[in-house]
Amino acid sequence: MKDIINVGVIGAGRMGKIHTENIILYINEARVKTVADYCPDHVKDWADNIGINLVKEPEEIINDPDIDAVFICSPTDTHSKYSIEASKAGKDIFCSTHEPQYMEAL
Repeated sequence: MKDIINVGVIGAGRMGKIHTENIILYINEARVKTVADYCPDHVKDWADNIGINLVKEPEEIINDPDIDAVFICSPTDTHSKYSIEASKAGKDIFCSTHEPQYMEAL
């Protein structure tokens, strides 16, 4: 088992920021390597202040061989897409989808 789990966070809205900051503050065994957001200009200052890499495309996280786990905090209608892609890439996944209509896609 690895000493440190490298995490990627897809979505830097309210929940993405909360999860990112909680990982940084409270989980010594994890490191947020990258956050992806379709509007990176809106969260650039936040990402710079906490010292994380910011990208626009979620696929950059999904395809990064150094990332072990993915937090999916993007809009709900994208959860199944990114969950499936991350699973195929061999990532561990945290996704708080609660909408039953999206569960069928998984």
